[in-house]
Amino acid sequence: STAFGQIKRNVLMTGGLPNSPTLSEFSLKFPETHMSILNRFTQHIRHVKAATTSETVRIVALFDSVVSTPGVIMPWKAMVKICHEERVTSIVDAAHSLGQEFGFNLSEIRPDFWIGNCSKWLYAKRGSAVLYVAR
Repeated sequence: STAFGQIKRNVLMTGGLPNSPTLSEFSLKFPETHMSILNRFTQHIRHVKAATTSETVRIVALFDSVVSTPGVIMPWKAMVKICHEERVTSIVDAAHSLGQEFGFNLSEIRPDFWIGNCSKWLYAKRGSAVLYVAR
């Protein structure tokens, strides 16, 4: 898995709570093209949706914009679009985007949630972050 350790632990820790989420991990196999990632991501989401027995279940996709190990910019903008098309809530862990990616417009991309870390590349104090929430 390429998920940041603390993020993954937080998701797993909710497993014992009432109405806790069921985790379905989408594994990346580097080296891999963006097209391959997007095709497999779409298939994975459709598989999760097909396995869901209730219409009241919310499916949430949490993914990185930049994977720090091995240092890959993900096709996160297209992944957000797939989430919209499949009616899946998107959460983008964009800890490395601020300072590593330029020229993107969140109001055009429209992730449901986008969390960026200011301390990594903008040299802000630890704990400084940006949270974008779509309306």
